Amino acid sequence: MNNGGPNVFVYDPAPITLAGAKGIFLRAGLTVVGAATEASDCVDKLDVGGPVIYVVDHAPAGDFGTRLIKAIIKTDETRRVVILSAFEHLAAIASAYEAGASAYVTKTADAREVLEVISAVHHLTHARDRVFPGGLAADLANFYISGGRGGTSPQARLTAQQLKVFQMMADGIRVKDIAMRLRINRRTVYNHVVAIRKRLNVPREHFRSCAIEHGLIDQ
Repeated sequence: MNNGGPNVFVYDPAPITLAGAKGIFLRAGLTVVGAATEASDCVDKLDVGGPVIYVVDHAPAGDFGTRLIKAIIKTDETRRVVILSAFEHLAAIASAYEAGASAYVTKTADAREVLEVISAVHHLTHARDRVFPGGLAADLANFYISGGRGGTSPQARLTAQQLKVFQMMADGIRVKDIAMRLRINRRTVYNHVVAIRKRLNVPREHFRSCAIEHGLIDQ
């Protein structure tokens, strides 16, 4: 053990990402008590003894991410879950907190930020306490005030034509092919993309993750 510091278990399906996270934690003096790249292995290894902070990847497609969070907490109420995910959309973040995660950090955060969040979670007193990095608390408050998932989903915010363009863009289909399929010109496709970005407040490079998050395409 590490003189009272947090013990961490790391789960990420990408071996390179997992190795990188373990390296950061070990260099910071944390004790890595376990690691897994397979979901089944992660669940099977939930018998690690004592208070542990589970740093886990969270993919909102389907419900595995939330089920894993709940399974970790159910095994031992002293355990905490910190989500380290590539998904930056508020619906994904909200679902993780609702499932019981103590904190949510995106993979765009630097090592210092991730370690600060883990330290803050380590010092939480009660199981229901949460850590909200940066302005996340205010962002989530606005998310719920604006209607939560239903009010911000592509299905609710886009026209039928925009939704088709959004799905195809998210699925990697080229603009010229979208234009051919929908029998519209390329300029109209580009105009739809601009409108989609404004309505969803999602950059084009995040269309795919947003579509996966809302069940519009397969992961």
